[in-house]
Amino acid sequence: VSVGYAPRPLPLIEHNRDPAFVAKEVAEHARRELAEQIVVGLPLNSRGGEGEQANATRVMVAALTEAAPGCNIYLWDERFSSAVAREKLEEAGYSSRSMKGLVDTVASVGILQDFFAKGGLGAITIHTAVK
Repeated sequence: VSVGYAPRPLPLIEHNRDPAFVAKEVAEHARRELAEQIVVGLPLNSRGGEGEQANATRVMVAALTEAAPGCNIYLWDERFSSAVAREKLEEAGYSSRSMKGLVDTVASVGILQDFFAKGGLGAITIHTAVK
């Protein structure tokens, strides 16, 4: 979540693989934060193709367009974001055991920072806000 300044991750959403529930939770956070954009990491494989996880992400994002019609919604290539996050955590002194649960958090901040640094160029626009 960000209002254009310093990205911060959302709290972990326990979802039991329910894309509609995740979409509602993300939309609620966006409303509370007065967000105008939602950036969702798209888990592509190393060659840039989409697999099962990317398909699941697209299903959740389809639900998100209904849950957050007032936000622009983008997909952003998240390849290697977890590896970069692990490196950052290791550099900060975290052990493999202590970084469990933190990798996704650090990766999500990196995805949003990358999106802003590139001005959104390369993002896949999924939904344009209805005002």
